[in-house]
Amino acid sequence: MADSGLFPWDVPLSAERIVGWVIQAHEDEPLNLWLRPRAERLWEDARSAGKEPGQPVLFLQRGRGPPAWIGWGRILESPERWKVYGVNTLCTEVLDPPLPVVDPHVDRNMISNTEDHWENRALGTALGLLRYRNRTPYGEEGARDLRLTCADLHQLSRAQPGLRRLGSSPPPIPAPAEWTLAQPRPKTSRSPRTPPSLLALKQAEKVVMDDLKRLFGDTVEFISLKTTSNRFRGREYWVVEGSLWSDFVPKNFQYAVAADTGELAAKRVDRE
Repeated sequence: MADSGLFPWDVPLSAERIVGWVIQAHEDEPLNLWLRPRAERLWEDARSAGKEPGQPVLFLQRGRGPPAWIGWGRILESPERWKVYGVNTLCTEVLDPPLPVVDPHVDRNMISNTEDHWENRALGTALGLLRYRNRTPYGEEGARDLRLTCADLHQLSRAQPGLRRLGSSPPPIPAPAEWTLAQPRPKTSRSPRTPPSLLALKQAEKVVMDDLKRLFGDTVEFISLKTTSNRFRGREYWVVEGSLWSDFVPKNFQYAVAADTGELAAKRVDRE
């Protein structure tokens, strides 16, 4: 059965299949600087091996009492794939309040605390769900990033059923004002001109959003959007560009919208 959440809960996959990653945030890290929707972060001490754009990530808070899930996001394209360390992530949703690793209503006797049921023993130990560890997992002990396999995912859901709801509905799309305020303003020329009105900007962004939803469905998740003004042959245009997720695949887009009428003049959208 197809799954609409963050992970393929109901899709039969092999136990060792990697379905995502867990990245650990420590107590002394300022979460307010990166733990917010649409915020990117470079984890310089996370291993780049195995990371692919679009893969889901669970953010785990450790050090302040019991470990807890504090948010989720996606792996972003790394500009330097040859490096051993360095992983870019995009925070999609902040969990407020955080989800405890073990739900208070769950019977702990139902959670496996033996190594036989875990593909990644380092993950089970980091979460406090393994009672002991006979062997040291190679390359995982003390790592910033921990691989999440299909088998381990179901161990996590037994301990915290709330994880199944993550990603079941897209986060709210930010208002156009948020997009423009979050982006650096373009440099002004020596002969300043009056930019198009705010109403035209909103019209342009709505034209773009409506067209992308027509192409990829109403549940598309926008990663970024930047709008700048431009002039071509004496006419003002809004250039609207950014990226989105569609079926766990990032796609880039760029539109040109006439600032005075909201007419769609040109567009380029990744199809692959």
